[in-house]
Amino acid sequence: MREEAVLGSDETGHPHRGQGYWTWCLRAARFTVFRLDPRRSAGVLTALLGKDFDGILTVDYYSANRAFARRHEVRAQYCWSHLLRDVKFLRELGRPPLARWADQLLAIARGLFRAWHRRTGVDPPRWRRQMEHWKRAFLEKVRRPPQETEALNISRRFDRRGAPAYFRFLDEAGVEPTNNATERAIRQPVLDRRITQGTRSVRGLRWCERAWTIAATCTQQGRSTFRLFRDALVAYLTHAPAPSLLPVNP
Repeated sequence: MREEAVLGSDETGHPHRGQGYWTWCLRAARFTVFRLDPRRSAGVLTALLGKDFDGILTVDYYSANRAFARRHEVRAQYCWSHLLRDVKFLRELGRPPLARWADQLLAIARGLFRAWHRRTGVDPPRWRRQMEHWKRAFLEKVRRPPQETEALNISRRFDRRGAPAYFRFLDEAGVEPTNNATERAIRQPVLDRRITQGTRSVRGLRWCERAWTIAATCTQQGRSTFRLFRDALVAYLTHAPAPSLLPVNP
């Protein structure tokens, strides 16, 4: 994980012996890793990725993610899906100034992403000019919010320090504007949590981490999860080397 150029991170709750643990999910292009931890803090990311992580971390705007990026000068890409959900919520508050501002932001975002999805086959300098136009339009609008607490909170995300972390996907190859892939990977632990009601021992924690890691990684690599579990069991019983989760065709 520490050597990946782009890595997504997300977390969700997990019940463990009546305590609130957290399922952390880190997803790379060819593998996914799960970690169960009692903390929902920047310290978990530091323990997993180290203080010298040199890749780009795609995350939501949660405070632990921001703290990790700030402390260790990690380049972040904040998730636009989360941002746009927050903007859409403003329309539901029933205040006309908020609703108008939210509608204007959403219209600009639609234009930005339409242009971004048309990047293939478009003259690169022309595409770059289009993206700079939409980026500038969004920043101008988001930095002029109505004097409402909810709007001001969103606007503060786009100060000169925070804004680059929302637009890194425009300049860095392989970076997506959302963290949707990681969110999809974490759905299976969410389903398991509902069925099993969590874990009750340290062995259970480690089992869930490893089983989820194997299942998600095999899916990414187009491998059989059943076959890898079978090979692991055979290797254990015969004292042979354990099968690897490294990509077959990296």
